[in-house]
Amino acid sequence: MRFISISALAVGFCLAAVCSLWGAAAAASVSGPSPGQDAAIYMDRLGTKLSSAAEHALALECFNESIEHNSSYADAWLHRANSEKALKNYNASRQSLQRAVQADGRSAAAWSALADSFTLEKDYENASAAASTLTEIDPGNKAHWLKKASIEQMRGDFEAAGEDLDRAIGIDPKYKEAIYRKALCALSASDSHAALQLLDQAIAIDPKYKQAHAARGMALQAQGDYEGAVRAFDRALQIDAKWAPALSGKMNALLALGRDREAADILLRL
Repeated sequence: MRFISISALAVGFCLAAVCSLWGAAAAASVSGPSPGQDAAIYMDRLGTKLSSAAEHALALECFNESIEHNSSYADAWLHRANSEKALKNYNASRQSLQRAVQADGRSAAAWSALADSFTLEKDYENASAAASTLTEIDPGNKAHWLKKASIEQMRGDFEAAGEDLDRAIGIDPKYKEAIYRKALCALSASDSHAALQLLDQAIAIDPKYKQAHAARGMALQAQGDYEGAVRAFDRALQIDAKWAPALSGKMNALLALGRDREAADILLRL
């Protein structure tokens, strides 16, 4: 019977790997589905526990078993995609995510992961479409608007990104990541003054925000204030002394000031 094969599979996983990773409490969880659980949910939960223990190949078998029992179970497709991604099977992961959103078109987690998958492939058009659906599902989530804006920036559509960032900031006026990214939009439009104002806001929220300090250095360079740029990059390096973007930015500012020896010293450390 099918039910017996599920229990046997679960116990086999337990003996092979699960007991050593989960301990006695997890071992007790593989005794079989309770009356309130169907086989698909049970195997999905077992796979999730294996995945959390980094046993992704074993987890994948569980998710496949779950899907065999219920091919419309969106969570199993989503979790299967995560295991495929961990195993670097990126095409299979994306295909699983597409099945997840087919099964449940309102799954924000699935649409978010699908947007990430397309972004990883540099397929920004489809990534943007997935992120748009995400914002339609949950328009009050600031992180969804930030994700969409980030993808628009990668597409080079800074105007659309700016609109998305305004939505995120409208939800949370102290959302430093959105403020920072809006500053990058301003820099792309050669508006260094607006960029500096936004970056100062982000730094006021988080004085240790190294990305904002480095971007401030770029904005000051754009204005020809190379001494100020060096100081801004130094602030970033006080936070992370080995951060390559800040080191590279400082090197360029030093070269503009004719301080070639100091610039060469940085080049040797990059």
